[in-house]
Amino acid sequence: MVNLKLVPKEWRIEGHPFHADLIIRSIRQRQGPDKFGVYYGSLILNKFEKTFDYEVLPSSRNEEFEKTYRFNTLEEALQFVENSIPPE
Repeated sequence: MVNLKLVPKEWRIEGHPFHADLIIRSIRQRQGPDKFGVYYGSLILNKFEKTFDYEVLPSSRNEEFEKTYRFNTLEEALQFVENSIPPE
């Protein structure tokens, strides 16, 4: 018998005055643990500019992309949203 495991990969953020459509997604990495991105539709959050940008293709992602658009933990991504994204 195979032991299957369900792994949550996406969380919708509710109760934030910005938008009801913010989603945190778990992103599998080539090496190491999953990282997390904050999305508004098809756009991804830029942590430094606090803007939403188009996400580049996987082949174009580099270390700078990881630093700018990825969070190391789900808690880190959620805390950033709570503290850094202003209301509409």
